[in-house]
Amino acid sequence: MVIFSTISGTTRKVAQRVAERIGDSKILDARTAMTLVPNHDIRYVLLFCPTYGDEEAEEDFETLLISYDWSALSGTAFAFCELGIYTGYEDFGHGLVDMVRQTLTHHGLRELVPPLSVDTVPITDWAMVDVWADLVSSRLAETA
Repeated sequence: MVIFSTISGTTRKVAQRVAERIGDSKILDARTAMTLVPNHDIRYVLLFCPTYGDEEAEEDFETLLISYDWSALSGTAFAFCELGIYTGYEDFGHGLVDMVRQTLTHHGLRELVPPLSVDTVPITDWAMVDVWADLVSSRLAETA
């Protein structure tokens, strides 16, 4: 399952590209995902969100992260991709990775692959996205 939040549409495009590369047709925006009843048939959750720095997430994603019943997915694999402006920054610690990782692992989810913090301004680093998607795909194949 692929969940994204977006303002301008870039995050949706990245989520769709990863979903296509791994062969997943279940793509939900964060608001719709909030209505999804969690169950153990969900093998993995891939999360995509733009970040604005200082652990500031898009509003629907933040609501999902805080309010969703993640503990019902305990044991489920997850991966996270944040999108923003990273070129020229030396410290990547102000994004969403720590917040997402802590929230999901606290509820018993397990990290499938390292998170991806990808540049999307002025253009999306599609090569980096594809490498990450291929890593996700190979890890999912290993755990099938």
